[in-house]
Amino acid sequence: MPVRKIRIRYGSALVMAILLSHTVPASSAPNPDAANWGCYDPEPGHPSAAERIAFFEKIAGPARLAEQHHGVPAAGLAAMSMLESGYGFTRTAQFANNLFGWKAPQTDTASYVLTCQPASDPGNHYRRFPNWAAALDYVGRRLGTEATHKQYASATFAYARERAAGTQVPEAVQHWVQRIQQGGYNPDPSYVGRVVRIANNYQSPGDSVSSTLDLYQLSQGSSPTVTPPAPPLETSGQNAMPDSVGGLNSRLGPPPTSLPQGKVAELTKFLAKRPPYMRQDCSEIAAPGYEVIPAGPERPMRCLYHVESTSPKAKIRGVKKATADVIFPTPARMARWIIDSCLWAGGADLAGCIAFLQTGPAGILQQSSAQFPIAGIVFEDMDARLMKGYAFRDGLTARVDGWTNGSEASPTSEQTKAALEQPPLWISEHARVARGDIAEVKCLDPSASFDPKLRDDRWRDYVRARFVEALQGDHNMLLLAQVFAHYHPDACIHR
Repeated sequence: MPVRKIRIRYGSALVMAILLSHTVPASSAPNPDAANWGCYDPEPGHPSAAERIAFFEKIAGPARLAEQHHGVPAAGLAAMSMLESGYGFTRTAQFANNLFGWKAPQTDTASYVLTCQPASDPGNHYRRFPNWAAALDYVGRRLGTEATHKQYASATFAYARERAAGTQVPEAVQHWVQRIQQGGYNPDPSYVGRVVRIANNYQSPGDSVSSTLDLYQLSQGSSPTVTPPAPPLETSGQNAMPDSVGGLNSRLGPPPTSLPQGKVAELTKFLAKRPPYMRQDCSEIAAPGYEVIPAGPERPMRCLYHVESTSPKAKIRGVKKATADVIFPTPARMARWIIDSCLWAGGADLAGCIAFLQTGPAGILQQSSAQFPIAGIVFEDMDARLMKGYAFRDGLTARVDGWTNGSEASPTSEQTKAALEQPPLWISEHARVARGDIAEVKCLDPSASFDPKLRDDRWRDYVRARFVEALQGDHNMLLLAQVFAHYHPDACIHR
């Protein structure tokens, strides 16, 4: 039998592992349709002890880089990748280099489709990565310096703070995993324990920390280079924007750790008095790209609604009917979005910022009446009940074949079908639910991979993805960009 030698680095020690009686088989392509392969499981027969070591060797360096560049603990990230990818042997790991089950919009044509996924688990499109290192870097960014989810950003800055204060690595890593799990990363109550046991001993997971096979070694002696957080904005009264490592938090500082519940309740009550006018005769639909939105009142709806035009300027007066696919964020959700954005980017002017996002010319109630149109025709009150219809796609005004924007007449069935189904020929630079500007977003989030001048599908995909993320927390990137540009007009070249 051949002898396979694997060199493994544990901290500063170099160990030569000689694995006897291990035959390296000829590589063969795995069959994703194998009947005995559970949909989310590693390929049957894997991983072996040697394969666990090989996986560790391959991801150790990228995990360390993720900690250095993005602040996330390398030990936690490595353990999560081992658990979620079956040490690189799940379908998504093998066919998409996706070690974390990170999903992609259904409209992403480059995504990997997990065809065996049951219908009870919405969203079977998964992000593809060129290699495992890219997957670790991406998730490190999304949980660290470029987190668009407040709880993830808070968890990573808390980890940096604990490390700076001298907290032992195992304890700080465990706290970080607990915080991101509580922030919504994984609903499984056993998730934290399973990750920690792998971090304790990646070869034989357990409750005791191994002296040689633990993952904490990846974080020992390499503190993250991110700046620990400043005091929460709502208590400091400062618009702190420390220069940390690139990305969202480098421009804004850490997100607020809590929201003033009295102010949230007050704003929720106000918004509830202004119900969205398109919520008439609505039924839930399956909208591509929105499958991951949890069941409840914020799921996509198809609404057959009517408005009445009474303006003397109107060419066509009276009742007008149209159909649109719409998402209606709850008043409580919108209140939290507004206050979170204002505390994070608006500085001490909380009352003025709330008014800016709530009822200002570019605010939620003036621009969308708290509605996010996915597709169809939206009749808008242009001037004192002068109702004109506009096609929409993913929160953006669009131009489509078969419908003329600005029309005052109710659409025909053919025009409705075109507005719901035809690919857009043009999309607006302004995104709902308020009036988020493409250049403002590009300024605040340099990682956004689109050209503000083109306004192509990358902008549309970005708006959709950020809105879906916002429906899973208190943070809305599109509103945040509006606030940032409003209060820091000289921060971006385009301004």
